[in-house]
Amino acid sequence: MITVDTVEELQNDWRDPYRQWYAAGMPSYTTKNLEPWKQLSIKFKTMEDRNAFAEKFGYGLTEKTNVVVYPEKERELNSTNRYVEDV
Repeated sequence: MITVDTVEELQNDWRDPYRQWYAAGMPSYTTKNLEPWKQLSIKFKTMEDRNAFAEKFGYGLTEKTNVVVYPEKERELNSTNRYVEDV
């Protein structure tokens, strides 16, 4: 419990966004650990070795490809971050 001595201190305390969030009865938010379980770095001696790797695992690697995920994840439409207004 926070003790305040003046009305001004009380007003300043209530301007804190976290305090307003808490007072409104909003639930706490915890993030999930989205880090990969294990990460490897692979180096290829030649372009042919890299292409053989890509063909063996079914990756469409380009010159700009730096990261691949195994098993390959399906692409998801990010429809939760959209605002649709019925007119």
